[in-house]
Amino acid sequence: MRDLFRLLFPYCLRHKWKYVLGAATVVLSAMLNTDAQVWIGRAVDYVFSADMRFGGIWFYVATIGGLIGGAALAQYFQRLLLIITSRNIEFEMRNDFFAHLSRLSPSFYDRMKTGDIISRATTDIDQMRTALGPGIMHPIMTLGTACVSVFAMWRMSPTVTLICFTPMLILPILVRVMANLLYTRSLRIQEHFSLFSGRIQESIAGVRVVRSFVQEGHELDTLDEMNRRNFDLNMSRARIDAAFGPILVTAFTLGIILIIWVSSRFVVSDPSMVVPGSRSLTKGQLLSFVLLYRNLFWPLMGLGWILSIYQRAAASTRRLMLIWSIPPAIADSDETDRTVERVLGEIEFRDLTFAFPKTEADALKNVSFRLPAGKTLGIVGPVGSGKSTIAHLVARLYDPPAGTVFVDGRDVRTIPLDVLRQSIGMVFQETYLFSDTIAANICFGLRGETDAQKAADAARIASVDAEIEELPAQYESRLGERGVNLSGGQKQRVSLARAIACDPKILILDDAFASVDTHTEERILGQLRDVIRQRTAILISHRISTVQMADEIVVLDGGAIVQRGRHEDLVRTEGLYADIYRRQLLEEAVDEEEPER
Repeated sequence: MRDLFRLLFPYCLRHKWKYVLGAATVVLSAMLNTDAQVWIGRAVDYVFSADMRFGGIWFYVATIGGLIGGAALAQYFQRLLLIITSRNIEFEMRNDFFAHLSRLSPSFYDRMKTGDIISRATTDIDQMRTALGPGIMHPIMTLGTACVSVFAMWRMSPTVTLICFTPMLILPILVRVMANLLYTRSLRIQEHFSLFSGRIQESIAGVRVVRSFVQEGHELDTLDEMNRRNFDLNMSRARIDAAFGPILVTAFTLGIILIIWVSSRFVVSDPSMVVPGSRSLTKGQLLSFVLLYRNLFWPLMGLGWILSIYQRAAASTRRLMLIWSIPPAIADSDETDRTVERVLGEIEFRDLTFAFPKTEADALKNVSFRLPAGKTLGIVGPVGSGKSTIAHLVARLYDPPAGTVFVDGRDVRTIPLDVLRQSIGMVFQETYLFSDTIAANICFGLRGETDAQKAADAARIASVDAEIEELPAQYESRLGERGVNLSGGQKQRVSLARAIACDPKILILDDAFASVDTHTEERILGQLRDVIRQRTAILISHRISTVQMADEIVVLDGGAIVQRGRHEDLVRTEGLYADIYRRQLLEEAVDEEEPER
């Protein structure tokens, strides 16, 4: 519970005056409601008095109506202030959580499931919002109503007031036990819901694989089992919630019975005979006493619900803090040189040895090379040789050891992250497109700006313009999730266009042509030549045809550089590069002969 208040307090502090005004309207509403109950008793006493006149009853009617109307108006403003404020804080909290997620390194997402993150960003934050809205409004309302009602009851009869509240002595014990039970069950529900939502997300995203392997039945059985577990966990919490109400109703009913049993023997017919501070009550006061006691019923009934809200929020806080407490592994620091505003493009690796977090084997070993600005480096090698790792380290998607990776002669760790990454355009083998228009996807790196001309020019260089223009809405065509309505090659070329549209100083193509045929690759490379000449480029590929235009080529094997040089020199030298080259020539020859057969 301490974590809950520690997390929410800064947000509440930003809106403190709305909460203060909201609390004031809650108390005002409680006072007006209480006064209305007291005036109902006075009206009854007036009706049974000897001085009653029919015309005089309208004064009581108008007073009671005005009090109830004022209470209703105060309730409207209390909800307006407190509930809307909780929605505003939810908005701020969700933005802050998303911003934190965007700063976390890829290593975090390597070990965290998407469904679990989505569950925390939606369900858990929604639980926090409930604690900030109804969770604050109802306790204030309960406290305010209890204080003014008990005060009014005490003024009428202290003795009856003390007696009727004796059944409520069980509440502190009941609340304590329920709080512990609800917290543990709420935590289990939220943790299981993360697994459940993650499994649903994976099943939907991998629906083609599920169908192709005829595993629909198995997936349904798995989801049914997890859904059953989710149902059972929620039912276990519901049983605790359900028990609180009947216990409280019983205690409340006993209180009403005690009021009637104790006070009925002290009721007097003549209001003038009532002695202040004694146990004697008029008929109207007895009615007001019962109404005031019943006035406490719904606020106290809400205690179980409020308790459940706070225990759910506490469980959600624990889950959120597990992510919120993770500092970004890669961020600007005291070493960052804020005077750097642009990057020219020179890249240098100096005796770099690197291992991914929580792994023992080195991904790269003693790697050294220098790539002058405006030149092109080709990187080839077997699968798992560390080619993509070099690209990740240049962009600081993973942090290299200090003094090993340099851009423009500066340690890459000292360059502001925004400056560095805005200067780099990257295309990965595994493409990701958003559910938006093609133009918006191509212009994604332009900070929200969609430039139709830039999108068209970039698409032409990436050789995807003709296929886009064949679509009914052309560049305004909306893509499905992950660009599902495009082929693999089209998605890769749209991703290439996205990198080109940013006009980066450094262009990194990480197996960017893996999903296109060699003829399309040749056409794209031909159009890319002018683009590449104007910037520093790193071409990473398993195909020799992709890198042979590079000024220098390095060959990786087992994380180490085993060969380096120009294409013409490497093919004449016995080694891994020449072996890969000959094998690919043979594969191309076989592919060309097959159609003729």
